[in-house]
Amino acid sequence: MLILDELSQIDPREAGDAAYLLANGQGKVRATRTGTARQAAHWRLLFLSAGEESLSTLMLGVGKKANAGQEIRLADFEADAGAGMGAFETLHGHATSGELSVAIKAAAARYYGTVGIAWQGLAGRRIVAGCQSLFQLLAGIVRRRQQPRGTRHAGPGACVF
Repeated sequence: MLILDELSQIDPREAGDAAYLLANGQGKVRATRTGTARQAAHWRLLFLSAGEESLSTLMLGVGKKANAGQEIRLADFEADAGAGMGAFETLHGHATSGELSVAIKAAAARYYGTVGIAWQGLAGRRIVAGCQSLFQLLAGIVRRRQQPRGTRHAGPGACVF
């Protein structure tokens, strides 16, 4: 997911081509230093614009009309919940939608990474537990293989497998 902010900062003459480039999932083919074709970059991407200005409006500013394909690739959705507060339906105790927006931004900055850190800890504990279980299983196999069979190499040989 790529959220494009401030779409108005791109050159309006290039905005439509950029929408196609992002949506097509393949970069332009470039040459290497020796002149041979370099492998083009590939990606799968879901993207949207969080800016105040639509692609169509941006392009109209320089006398260009957005094609239907460009508009589909960078769709324009109004962020209005219909409650007269922009994207918000309720203010959750704040006086204005602007105050709520600032509070959300502050909370996001404060708690940024918290879930990721907790997930890493959980994943790490599960990996350790999984390794311990695997080692116990292997130790049992080695013990069973070390039963007297007339050769002193049965135990170490079992560790190879």
